[in-house]
Amino acid sequence: MGGATGRRARQGWWAALVGAALVALGLAGCAPGAASARPTATPPKADPRLAGQTLYVPVSQSATAGFVVALNAQTGAQEWRTAMAATAGRAVVAGGVLYIGSDDGTIRALDAATGK
Repeated sequence: MGGATGRRARQGWWAALVGAALVALGLAGCAPGAASARPTATPPKADPRLAGQTLYVPVSQSATAGFVVALNAQTGAQEWRTAMAATAGRAVVAGGVLYIGSDDGTIRALDAATGK
């Protein structure tokens, strides 16, 4: 893609990616104005990772609880969600596996396609 058409396509792609990230943050209750079902000692935190057409968002909701959500980067649709201990550091995707550290000192390896 070149010229103005290429720029518009890239801008559309980035807009979809930002939209997907905002959906994930809203699911976690950390988007501006999002209502939280329960107060937490620490504010929710998220560190998204884009791999291919999927945005993986590990989210810590408290000091001990969190989850990982996979979103389609084009549409923002949720592909899967898996509960886990509070997340720590950045997620890494390699060979179809999503590796995520958690605050309890473990590293989880999840199937990047299913979250299992």
